[in-house]
Amino acid sequence: MYRQVRMQEEYQNKSKQELIQDLKKCQQQINYLQERNEDLQKNETILSEAEALTHTGGWEWDIENNKLIVSNEWRAIHGCKDNSKRNVISIDHLATIAHPDDLPFIKKAQKDALEGIKPYDIEHRIIRQNDGEVKHLKVMGKVERDDNGKPVKMYGVAQDITEYKELKEKLQRTIDEYYNLFDSMNDAVFVHDLDGYLLDVNKHAVDVLGYTKEELINKHVAELSDIEDEKSTIDKISHINNNKQLKFESVKLTKNDEKVPFEVNSTLVLYRGNPAILSIARNITERKKAEEEINKYAEQLKNINDELETRVSEQTEQIRKNERIRELELHHRIKNNLQIINSLINLQFENFDDEDVINAFRDTQNRVASMSLVHQKLYQSQELNNLSLNDYIKDLAENLNDLYSNSNTKINVDVQDFHLGIDTIIPLGMIVNEIVSNSLKYAFSDDNGIINIKFYSNNCYVLIIEDNGKGIPDNIDIENPDTLGLQLINTLIKQLNGEIVLDRKNGTKFIIRF
Repeated sequence: MYRQVRMQEEYQNKSKQELIQDLKKCQQQINYLQERNEDLQKNETILSEAEALTHTGGWEWDIENNKLIVSNEWRAIHGCKDNSKRNVISIDHLATIAHPDDLPFIKKAQKDALEGIKPYDIEHRIIRQNDGEVKHLKVMGKVERDDNGKPVKMYGVAQDITEYKELKEKLQRTIDEYYNLFDSMNDAVFVHDLDGYLLDVNKHAVDVLGYTKEELINKHVAELSDIEDEKSTIDKISHINNNKQLKFESVKLTKNDEKVPFEVNSTLVLYRGNPAILSIARNITERKKAEEEINKYAEQLKNINDELETRVSEQTEQIRKNERIRELELHHRIKNNLQIINSLINLQFENFDDEDVINAFRDTQNRVASMSLVHQKLYQSQELNNLSLNDYIKDLAENLNDLYSNSNTKINVDVQDFHLGIDTIIPLGMIVNEIVSNSLKYAFSDDNGIINIKFYSNNCYVLIIEDNGKGIPDNIDIENPDTLGLQLINTLIKQLNGEIVLDRKNGTKFIIRF
């Protein structure tokens, strides 16, 4: 009452100007408080949204009054029923939400925190009020004490970590399954860093090498190898780092210095967030033994095969020599028989004075001589299938030129050598014999002429015989001739499945293709 009277007196004693100043100050203070209140509301909104995003609810325990002041998110996490929307609840009510099996643990943690034994930082389960769903919480709190050290307040946060726990349990199951698979593999598995030091091994690697897992961890892989030194290991690591993988064979040493051959497949992987190399090593001891046996038998088989090939080669060579002798003898006999026939013909035409008869005998002799020359060439040749066609045609042309005594006639031979069978060479030689003989007898009136013989291949065999003589008369039909020589030529060309073209320009030119 006294204070009100005092203020009233001060108000009455102030001037109007002073009152206005006081009102302005009051308004400023009101505005400031409103701004702070708006900021506070914004902060509360941000905090509420942050709590919702992180599933974290704030709480404050008034120890003296045994009341718990909680945030909206805290109530949402705990599934508080609609009829209990108050943000102040009894601490005893919390006991009805906590999982019965975890309640003793919660109370002990509270007691330890209040007594200062250790901070309040626990995980426990709750049974939500609205749906009965079990949730896992991470709860942390801090104790506030008075000047005498008596606890008066505890405040903190409760976070829903159910999804985290489920993921963790799922991850742990996956890890357990991975290690079950890892250890149940029939191959040895090694994981080492890019410096070559082992980070992990499976049970098979332990069993094969005779070390404990603890002995292998941090051991350098070069220490386990019979043939690898540190430099070769670094080279392999560099290759895997650049090419992602490498397959190779390696001999490992057991703890008892026994040698075990492995086929290793190495791959670049991430191991606990860092690049590492995963190597799957398959024990190939049995395979190596089998390979040694196979190589041993293969060597034996090779020796037997070489010996058989030598014997077969020797026998084949002997057979070839015998066959060569028989063939040479055959060609020699044929040549002799043809020469006998030629001599008989020579004896016969000496008994005749008729020039036509003598020429007929001479033509027959030429034909027999062309066949005889083939067998003579084959007999003289070192290889039965390598008769020089060029030499044969040249010899045939020279024999014909000598036979008809045309020393002034020049015969040019341009023949490519081909490996032709006797069934082709004989009719080919007889065709040359007939055409060249005809040119030598009838083409030149003054014995001065040129005969060109060409033979080459251009998708087929081509024989060209041409002379610069007076030419074949126009009344002679090359396809339906009435002379024995031209009839024989057509017959031989048919035998070769060929065709003939006659060019009468500038002498006579026969073009034969087969």
